[in-house]
Amino acid sequence: MFKEVKNLVNKCEICKKCKYSNIPKIPLTVTATAHYSFEKLFLDLYGPMPVTFNGNVYLLTVQCELSKFVKAIEIPDKKAETVAKALVEEIFLRYGMSKPL
Repeated sequence: MFKEVKNLVNKCEICKKCKYSNIPKIPLTVTATAHYSFEKLFLDLYGPMPVTFNGNVYLLTVQCELSKFVKAIEIPDKKAETVAKALVEEIFLRYGMSKPL
């Protein structure tokens, strides 16, 4: 009977999702928080989306870790050169560079 129950539980999708694991989880680590604006930026690309009037298909989002400032920039493709150019022109030239380390 034990084997039958074990097989039933192993095949059940709900049981797999709700099963308690005895494997310990890796503890959370404390990361260094930014001390000034634009020291740490989080970038993300969203798309492809419908083409805009300017021919843009992707959305580059930039968030400052400290201030939580968010900027969304429309870009035509997700090439590294395009992302770098948008980051320089729309973030660094408008709001300034982060402090050097």
